[in-house]
Amino acid sequence: FPVTIVRNKPKTTFKKKEDIQEQKILTYPKSDEVELAVISNLLRHSNNINLAFAYGIDVDFFYDEKCRNIFLSIENLRRRNVFIDANTVTDNMKQVGNEIEFDYVLGISKKSLIHSDELKEYLDLLSDLKEQRKLLSMINKFEEIAMENKNINEKLVSINNEMGKINKKDESKVLTQETAGKSFLKFLKDSIENKGSNPTPATYRDWE
Repeated sequence: FPVTIVRNKPKTTFKKKEDIQEQKILTYPKSDEVELAVISNLLRHSNNINLAFAYGIDVDFFYDEKCRNIFLSIENLRRRNVFIDANTVTDNMKQVGNEIEFDYVLGISKKSLIHSDELKEYLDLLSDLKEQRKLLSMINKFEEIAMENKNINEKLVSINNEMGKINKKDESKVLTQETAGKSFLKFLKDSIENKGSNPTPATYRDWE
């Protein structure tokens, strides 16, 4: 059966780098024709709804926002055992703040895009497209994580280099502080051992 699959749906993200915006285009495979055909079948007959849900259909089978919203309404009505048609779907969508036109939903329900016997094949196709989009989304996330890790590593290297410079400059000071620290600990130990006597107030010179 002839199906049009669109792979040029752009999703644009921007990241700032030296005040220059770099554009990255992500393309996700989808088929408006198949999505509308499946929605049309779901609106026309309860048997189609039962078949689709037995198959394992979910909202991510659909990429188009209107198809997603219509499906969510169908899913909600089915859960409540409410009769499903263009009227109940439109009313349900308006109840949740989705102002979709009744004529639009009715028009979809009247489209004779596929026969009910072909529904399974179309669900197979939507399932495949869903998995492709999921994979592309995961790849994009891995790329973002890799970029973030690269930036973090660059910052850590920079900080480490700066710390190395500071340590070289203040090496004698650091050694003096370490020596003074050991002397102070010895002073505390001696003070504890001499507890009960009347020591004079401690000063820096006492433990230097």
